[in-house]
Formats: sequence, C-alpha cells, structure tokens
Amino acid sequence: MRDLLLTRTSLVWLLLMSATAVSWYMSTLPTVDVVIGGSSMILLIAFFKVRLVVVHFMEAGHAPAILRFTSEIAIAVACLLVLAFYHYGSQLVAAGFPVS
Repeated sequence: MRDLLLTRTSLVWLLLMSATAVSWYMSTLPTVDVVIGGSSMILLIAFFKVRLVVVHFMEAGHAPAILRFTSEIAIAVACLLVLAFYHYGSQLVAAGFPVS
C-alpha cells in the first residue's frame, strides 16, 4: 500500500489537490483593495495546475524536447494573455478594441 501511495502520480495528484484547496481558501478571504492581486494569484495557481496536468498526466514530460518546449511556451503565453486581459481589459474596451 505504501508503494502505491508514494508514486510520482500520487504526489502530483496531492499537489493538485493542495493547490485547489489554497485557491479555494484565497477566494474566501475578505479583501479590500487586494482583489486584483488575489485574483491574479488564483489564476497563476490555476495555470500551474494546468502545467502539472499537461506534463504529468498528458505525458508531455516524456515527449520529445520540442513538444515539451512548445507546450510549456503555449501555457505561459495563455497565462500571460489571460492576466493581461484581466488587468487591462477595460482599457482595451475603452480604446475601441473589438470584444465581440
């Protein structure tokens, strides 16, 4: 039983569940002016979880280097775009950026 619980997959799963618990706890904290910072941390944790799932459960970690590099870059770009649109979305709409 101990060998089953101490596998790499089990440890990654435990890390994913811990990150989910931290995100949930952060979402319940009373915030005053730190709403943007707290939300950004929750989004960063979410993208960290995406990276863990892609690397460990979708087996990009065992793929050729170019595929792993491409998947890591795609996750990083998606994270940066989501954070940028989250923080600067209202300014883009005000500047006339088409949203629909």
